Amino acid sequence: MAGPPYSNFQERVERAAEAALKRNGSVGPLELFQEMRLLQPCHVEAWRKGNEHYRVLQPWIRVGPEKFQKTIRHFQEWVKQRGLRPIEAAHTRRGPGGIEQLHVTEDSDPQWEKFYRTYYTPADLPEKKTARLAAKLNRPPELMVFEKVGDEGK
Repeated sequence: MAGPPYSNFQERVERAAEAALKRNGSVGPLELFQEMRLLQPCHVEAWRKGNEHYRVLQPWIRVGPEKFQKTIRHFQEWVKQRGLRPIEAAHTRRGPGGIEQLHVTEDSDPQWEKFYRTYYTPADLPEKKTARLAAKLNRPPELMVFEKVGDEGK
């Protein structure tokens, strides 16, 4: 007898979350979406670098509303089952004017922004490692400077 119709999808979410957690030592919604190939890493990178076409990231998450809700629900259930500990980290970038806050959602909804800023780590991770991971997650990428060397490619 087959399980619920979403059981394969639930397993896909759990496998993706597990893989991201194993690789990074933490997992958040954006890493989950990337692992599931619902969000391309190049879009995240362009967003973090301040590319004008990636002012917010949510439009680049390629999933319909129903599947989005299922993904979030299964992810939250998985986090709870694993007993993972949340770490909130800022999404920032270095710009010419200093550190700039990045937003995932179009309307900068505080509840959703907090959701996207929350990463999860194993509860048994030692405090020193947790602190190092939190510092790493909160560190903005290095400022990149480009020098225009000609007028070609306009």
